[in-house]
Amino acid sequence: MSNPSSGELAVTRNARYYASDELMIFQVENTLFKVHRSVLEKYCPVFKDMFAFKFVPTSESGSLDGPVGEGKSDGQPIILPEVTVFEFETLLDEIYLVRRTARGDWAVPIIGSTDWSDHPLGNESGGKRALAFLSIAHRYGLVVNHRLVMKAIVADASINDVDAIEAGRTFDVPIEHLREPLVKLVKRDKPLSSHEMHCLDFDISAKAAEAREVFKTSPKHDRDEGQASRIVTTVIGLPPIFSSVSRICYWD
Repeated sequence: MSNPSSGELAVTRNARYYASDELMIFQVENTLFKVHRSVLEKYCPVFKDMFAFKFVPTSESGSLDGPVGEGKSDGQPIILPEVTVFEFETLLDEIYLVRRTARGDWAVPIIGSTDWSDHPLGNESGGKRALAFLSIAHRYGLVVNHRLVMKAIVADASINDVDAIEAGRTFDVPIEHLREPLVKLVKRDKPLSSHEMHCLDFDISAKAAEAREVFKTSPKHDRDEGQASRIVTTVIGLPPIFSSVSRICYWD
């Protein structure tokens, strides 16, 4: 069957399945990456704005042209400063996985389905990959599911509670998602060192010290996880936890 002539019916492009993609070349540290423009635009608002500002379409296909062919060849890549190869790889691992599976949890839209405890790429621990993801997601404006990111970080024994809290504060993680490392900090026997207090901001350091003192002076039979969580909630000012079944507030 022949296609209708243009005079009979206007031919249009399908809104979802007419690809106008192209590959862009980036340099991170001393490593080049060639990735799909549409992938970065979809999940990273900063890249979307970058392409809109620096590049203009040169044809109906949507091909982009930037300053002197920037991003089109290995000799003229788009340079991404202050980003490590590990961070960029972690970001690409995640968004390309999402592209294949159309699911995920760490960020919205649908970022984070990777099991970082047993990742097929690289030898770094799950927590370190989560930290790298948190850092670069913050830099490039992804909307992150902080609860699951922090869960992966806290589960990594190589990352101590203070480092987890510091990362959360640095990358704008809401305070309620720092509950678990704060509880660990309150329960531990070792006092806060001057270096650790310097790593944390003054407000958190002061409140953590107060919470530790309250916990330490509690009756010995009450010094458990639940008591530490209640003290953290009260002293540091975290929102209470609600049961998803009963919707009744509880403290641990």
